[in-house]
Amino acid sequence: MNKVDLKRILKKVEKPARYLGNEINSIHKDTSDESLIRYAQCFPDLYEVGMSHLGSHILYDVINRDEKIFCERVYAPAVDMENMMREKNIPLFALESREPITNFDVIAFTLQYELSYTNILNMLDLANVPILRTERKLDDPFILVGGPCAYNVEPMADFVDIVVLGEGEEVNLEILNAYKEWKKNKTTREDFLYQISSIEGVYIPSFYDVTYNEDNTVKEVVPNRENIPSKPHKRIIKDVENVPYPEKLIVPFIDTVHNRVVLELFRGCTRGCRFCQAGMIYRPIREKNLDTLTKSVRELVDNTGYDEISLSSLSTSDYTHLPELTDFLVDEFTPENIGISLPSLRLDNFSMEIAEKIQQVRKSGLTFAPEALIFFIYMIPFAFSYMMSSVKSGQLSPACKIPMYFIQAAPLVSFVLVAFRVLQRWMIEFRVARGENVFDPAHPERNTPESFIEANAGADNATENALNAGIDNRIHTIKNSNEEER
Repeated sequence: MNKVDLKRILKKVEKPARYLGNEINSIHKDTSDESLIRYAQCFPDLYEVGMSHLGSHILYDVINRDEKIFCERVYAPAVDMENMMREKNIPLFALESREPITNFDVIAFTLQYELSYTNILNMLDLANVPILRTERKLDDPFILVGGPCAYNVEPMADFVDIVVLGEGEEVNLEILNAYKEWKKNKTTREDFLYQISSIEGVYIPSFYDVTYNEDNTVKEVVPNRENIPSKPHKRIIKDVENVPYPEKLIVPFIDTVHNRVVLELFRGCTRGCRFCQAGMIYRPIREKNLDTLTKSVRELVDNTGYDEISLSSLSTSDYTHLPELTDFLVDEFTPENIGISLPSLRLDNFSMEIAEKIQQVRKSGLTFAPEALIFFIYMIPFAFSYMMSSVKSGQLSPACKIPMYFIQAAPLVSFVLVAFRVLQRWMIEFRVARGENVFDPAHPERNTPESFIEANAGADNATENALNAGIDNRIHTIKNSNEEER
């Protein structure tokens, strides 16, 4: 495959480092080897967003450990770059080899959010790959998708060949190993899809007939071939201790959304928040051993040179060994001036001791999720009303149908409450600075009974005098009116 000539256009686009593919720790293999399986890992968004996705880094490392498979990165080009590519007739290319992905074996997209679906179709069009799966021929690449949105793949069913359900470290390698054997003879595309349909975590849209209800919801999904799983199951990594984790993360030349070392503590979540899809689809919870994490973070820091470590998982504060891990990170990396950030924290189980420890190096990030608590408080009246109505009707439903605007309003309510609390704090401090005695929950020593008696004594006397004066005036008015009547 001939490489794309970028010299004539890179000087005319913004942030040309997005398209170089020669970053630190990027992997390059000999593409002249005809037996090499070419796998294009596509993130349907800008480079800055895709380079911040931990799952892409994991798959990139896992797949490239097989010497016979070359996993390369592809991102959606920015508007200026896309215009130049269409003007100069430059097809979409992979970063590492700078070769068009048209002749790749597999083109994989991650479905992180529904708004990226149009980007996927645009990228296929830019790569000159037939968009509809029925239009693809024997030598065309297979289009594979995975990620959280793959659990409802119907909007993309006409455009993709293979759907991966669940975690992809194992299932992607099994698909590619099956492709190695199929490629030796290359019978038909349907034959290959039939071979991999029995792999746990694989769903082939063309092998199922989907019927809809009148409201356009899915009514039934029925296999249209023999020996096809009637209900495909998601793939779960049962042993997260032994699953490969990158020792080297690719270090970009430009600033990205998350420009730091990311350490995965565990997978899954036990919270079960109704507004969070990740907490549901990434179950069950599986924690990593403390020794595994300490060894991994040391390697990542040495191989990347980042000055910040992010402890990333759903509800990070639920990790069993978080205090011990925090102690290790502070002791180990404080001399190197490497900070620690804790995202996705919960107010109900967060320790202030941990917050104080991680601030010893420098001010870092603590990301709380107040909507998790506020949401449930906000929904108590609605849930009680629903339960009472269900009891009266004699039909108790296990699921509570919550209007979408309730869910959308939860973060707003949280923000308003937090803002109100901050303003209340400022007012208390302002009044204290003026010498007033006010009730202060944060400082109990200020709330002595004697201080309030002294502070309110003058106000009480003034109030009493005003009341007495008002009574005297009223009596005087009544007397005058009686005399006039007489």
